[in-house]
Amino acid sequence: MVDPIKGGKVINWDAMERVWGYTFNELHVNSSQCNVHLTEMPFSPNIDREKKAEIMFEKFDVQNMYISLDAALSLFSIGKNTGLVVDSGYEVTNITPIFQGYGIKHTMQTLNIGGNTISKYLESLLMDNGASGSINSDTVNSIKEKLAYVSYDFNTHMANSTPSSFTLLDDTNVVLDKELFNAPEVLFQPEFFDMETDPLHKKIFKAINSSDIDIRYDLYNSIHLFGGNSLIPGLPERIKKELSVLTSSVTNIKVNTLPHDQAKFSSWIGGSKYCQILTDQKLWIPKEDYDEHGPYIAKIRLNH
Repeated sequence: MVDPIKGGKVINWDAMERVWGYTFNELHVNSSQCNVHLTEMPFSPNIDREKKAEIMFEKFDVQNMYISLDAALSLFSIGKNTGLVVDSGYEVTNITPIFQGYGIKHTMQTLNIGGNTISKYLESLLMDNGASGSINSDTVNSIKEKLAYVSYDFNTHMANSTPSSFTLLDDTNVVLDKELFNAPEVLFQPEFFDMETDPLHKKIFKAINSSDIDIRYDLYNSIHLFGGNSLIPGLPERIKKELSVLTSSVTNIKVNTLPHDQAKFSSWIGGSKYCQILTDQKLWIPKEDYDEHGPYIAKIRLNH
């Protein structure tokens, strides 16, 4: 099996085309009768937009298509068009300031830490704790999703934590303690996993303070966490605490989270809602325009 996407970027277009073809088949639809709304991540190059347009119009013969920034759609899913989107997924965490529906490109930040990083670090901690015989990826992910949390005050917690016994999927009992809050701590102290990068809160700080001074208050007042890692207990409180230290002059920092399904599928939810606007405002790129201008039409028409 070939994964067409790595780090949020398409690395194998043939495999990506097969995924799209499989999707049309599973939906039992004729692609030539469809409008297709695709998403892209921050920092996606124009050449990727052109390639998506080429595949959709030439391979699948779709009627119309459009490509939106996933962060803007996540924000749109909760009825907002301005705010800071922190989308923490499997491999990366993207920090994207959005103003009136548009991503502010020069301010966007990426942290190459995601759920997979946390899982790998948790696995190493568990093995150090002597649980190697009971550990596999399913067990690690189960522990992470059910038990892991972010400590509000890491150093104090390290000094005062209390071990507890837990039963794993195979009915093995293990004693867990610091592992449960040490693993997510890699978001705030990447050096724990031998990574040389700014931590999450500094990336957020940098993204907001790189934005126009007139909208910084709006961004600090509207920070929204999306993606699977946004569900880790304690994360919003810790982010707010760390930002308060970095920005002593800002007193109204708000970090918001969503329920499980909304957090994990926010860009899809926002994209489905935005399709109505695409139709009402005639924003779709029609096949006729593609036939006239070629893939370059995606660069001309899409500016977000």
